[in-house]
Amino acid sequence: MTQDSDTAATIMAALDAAVAALHVAAAPDMPRGAVPEEALEQACGLLRHHLLHNVLAFHDARLQQLHRPNLLTAGEEHALPVKCLSTRSCSGT
Repeated sequence: MTQDSDTAATIMAALDAAVAALHVAAAPDMPRGAVPEEALEQACGLLRHHLLHNVLAFHDARLQQLHRPNLLTAGEEHALPVKCLSTRSCSGT
């Protein structure tokens, strides 16, 4: 395997482990301390990072501008103002 595929496999394994930890913690009648709080925080942080940078950035131009600016083509750099993120109604201009 190449280094890129090794990295992708490591990331997928980490995401699988994070989801498994959340499933165990959310199981009915599971004791509160079954999964350490630090592990849950790390799992949530990993999933949040993945969602923002690798999923939502490809579906929302504002998030792409913030988290993946290198993917924007020339001229798209300022397509949507960043201040638009703080308001619920955004016209896109």
